[in-house]
Amino acid sequence: MMSMGTHFYYSEAQVRNVIRGFITGTSSADQVLWKLHKKAKFHHILDKELGNERVKERFRVVDWIDADPGEVMRHKNVVAYVHHGGANSYYEAAR
Repeated sequence: MMSMGTHFYYSEAQVRNVIRGFITGTSSADQVLWKLHKKAKFHHILDKELGNERVKERFRVVDWIDADPGEVMRHKNVVAYVHHGGANSYYEAAR
């Protein structure tokens, strides 16, 4: 799971690099939940970088995570949380 917070604004290069990093740095069985603020702005990059259906089905990119992040992280399938380092993120991860 990755969430850099609502006030972090990605550049196109950063979005591209995050996707490429997850694709090359994870196994084909791993899934990624990514809270990408203003996701629609990067639709063209997401379509291009996640163009392969096998890759695309591994990613869930959302504008907002409706569930409590702490509850999401408690799920047995969540093995990593990439965040911005704020106090709330540490608290959510430590619960």
